[in-house]
Amino acid sequence: MSLSVAAVTTTTPGAMLIGGVVLNSSNVTLLITAPAGLTERWDLAGKRGEYDDALQGSAGSSGAKTWTFSTARDATGWLASLRPAP
Repeated sequence: MSLSVAAVTTTTPGAMLIGGVVLNSSNVTLLITAPAGLTERWDLAGKRGEYDDALQGSAGSSGAKTWTFSTARDATGWLASLRPAP
């Protein structure tokens, strides 16, 4: 199973992309794989959610991001950007 989240558009170089997913997984352990180019920063014991981030070198579209799961589950996700400090 996979979940794609729509792209965001950054306005400055060096923006940080942040995103995550949460799943309805009860007590079943499953593997969440981060989208290409994002680094996993937090995973709730392989069960219910994950947070990932990456720097985007140039301003523009991040492209859609897709998380994959080892077991089909209801899920939702988000993607946002933070501009670099001045």
